[in-house]
Amino acid sequence: EHGFLASTRPEIIDADLSSLALELADAGIADPRQLRWLDAPRTSAFSQARTLLAQLGALTDDGPSGRITAHGKRMAALPLAPRLAHLLLVAADRGQLVLGAAIAALLEERDVLRGEGFVRAPADMRLRTELLHGDREVGSAFGARADRDGVRRVRQSAGDLVRRVSDGSTKSGSTDSGSSGGGSWDDAEVGTLLALAFPDRVAQRRAGSEGRYLLRNGSGAALPKGDSLYDEPYLAVAELEGQPPEYRIVRAAPLSLDDIRADFGEQLVRESLVAWDERSRGVKAIQRTRLGAITLDEKPQREPDGESVRNALLEQLERVGASAWPWRDGAQKLRERLSFVHHHDASNWPDVSDAALVEALAEWLGPHLDGVRTWAQLEQVDWHEALFSLVPWSQRAALERLAPTHLEVPSGSRIALDYSEPTAPVLAVKLQEVFGWTSTPMLFDGRVPLTLHLLSPAQRPVQVTRDLAGFWRNSYFEVRKELRGRYPRHPWPDDPLTAEATRRAKPRGT
Repeated sequence: EHGFLASTRPEIIDADLSSLALELADAGIADPRQLRWLDAPRTSAFSQARTLLAQLGALTDDGPSGRITAHGKRMAALPLAPRLAHLLLVAADRGQLVLGAAIAALLEERDVLRGEGFVRAPADMRLRTELLHGDREVGSAFGARADRDGVRRVRQSAGDLVRRVSDGSTKSGSTDSGSSGGGSWDDAEVGTLLALAFPDRVAQRRAGSEGRYLLRNGSGAALPKGDSLYDEPYLAVAELEGQPPEYRIVRAAPLSLDDIRADFGEQLVRESLVAWDERSRGVKAIQRTRLGAITLDEKPQREPDGESVRNALLEQLERVGASAWPWRDGAQKLRERLSFVHHHDASNWPDVSDAALVEALAEWLGPHLDGVRTWAQLEQVDWHEALFSLVPWSQRAALERLAPTHLEVPSGSRIALDYSEPTAPVLAVKLQEVFGWTSTPMLFDGRVPLTLHLLSPAQRPVQVTRDLAGFWRNSYFEVRKELRGRYPRHPWPDDPLTAEATRRAKPRGT
């Protein structure tokens, strides 16, 4: 029932294509679609391979016009993967040919260190290069078991590589490394050479994390607790196992920040970042130097660009939404009045809905943000004036006529109107203050009736109506009957249309 797979997955689909990309570049082919394939290499994987070759200096650039360089031709002439060929040639140029050959040979072979029991071999590549150096005895060391046969094979392979480079016996012709000879051997250079061969795997220890690292390419990786590299701030990682989101670091070497700056200076990105910082509740401005995904240093920027600060504030306000903005009472009431007039005449009045305000945020609020960097300072902004800027000067008088803030009632009181419901603005007023009003007052040039909340002396609604005349004819007398015994000091006339409106109660004892 289990049977065989219909077909095996072609290796070219998953394989590292850097060797193929280098071979094609050496033949003058930048686009594999120029050739016929049984299974064509994936475009994304081939593009990644060319990007790596450009980082290694093998191509002029990683685009389709990138051509092979003289260094790339030297790499193609060596019987090594591009990373290791680059490592070997750079080591030779730096007078570290023997060490470079040892590292390349170690990485070509199965690991010469074996873990003891359930403990993995330590990741430090320097422990492996030390096994090859001089006449060191090969045995159990560093908490791991050394493979004698493997060490012997690596020594032989390393010697062959040294002779090949020193003799200039590459198919591309002579090399200018011949005069360097074997060079010196400095195990402190292992990390530097690995970083040059694996530039995408320069790693930085994550802050506050135990043995966890961030690679330049954005991937995560980790070391087991107790590994000798566990506390190193930077690593050059040569071998990984596992899968994202976090690989296991198998072979690596320590790297210093000075090494990174020296060897990747042209690839470092220096940027000014101005962004909202939730912890400080304000805009944070920093100068940052990074290599890919890893940040090498970061320091405060004292005088950030004003426009960048304003944009960061606007982005934060957009992110939290209009309902969370620090509206002051006056600005909120203006917004409600504008919502009312827009509801009844959208062609002439601005839309102040959440979505519309966010969309036009830079236009109406941006000019009021000079010198503002914190949420506390945002709270002090004149939001009323900022919002009012959406209304042309020629229409501001009309707003006062169509949607006044207050209305004078028969008692003489000026009472604030409530526009929180734009379709039905409310006047909440004590019943005794509107004696003599024969009909419901109107807004918007007589087109929109007010909703009257007629209040008892205790300021509780006794009637909600848009038909004041009907209330006087009918419901008033029921209200009068129910409340005049409860509130005897307040007038309850038989004819409210002719009675004098008042906001006061009768003096006690009258």
